[in-house]
Amino acid sequence: MTTELWRMSAIDLAAAIRKREVSSREVVQAHLDRIARAWSQFHAEYPIVIGPVATQQPFAVGVDATDKEKLNEFIRSLRLVVTANLLGLPAAVVPVGVSDGLPQSVQIITNLYREDVAFDAAETIEARAGVITPIDPR
Repeated sequence: MTTELWRMSAIDLAAAIRKREVSSREVVQAHLDRIARAWSQFHAEYPIVIGPVATQQPFAVGVDATDKEKLNEFIRSLRLVVTANLLGLPAAVVPVGVSDGLPQSVQIITNLYREDVAFDAAETIEARAGVITPIDPR
């Protein structure tokens, strides 16, 4: 039954959990499998996904210790990083510029076992972006 969980409706899944026919862990794994399949199908047509590392600027030093909501907002802005890691997809992060003195970067995500594609894309972007040093090292 667990191999077919991803095809079940939410109502049927809830009933199966209540009846102890499946565990919550099996349901979560089935959903992860479904998401992984969808990413794999997407990567068949688009071998490289380039997206933000975070959808908002990094927080100021110390904010994470004083403002829990700002920290949670920043963590939510890392959705694409979390997705790639959760699914075990190869990814590389490459600096591409500086804004307001803060480094800006993109994340390159490729299909399972295609680290070579991620590294090749990262190398190409780095070559075009040049050396980016957001701080004066003196």
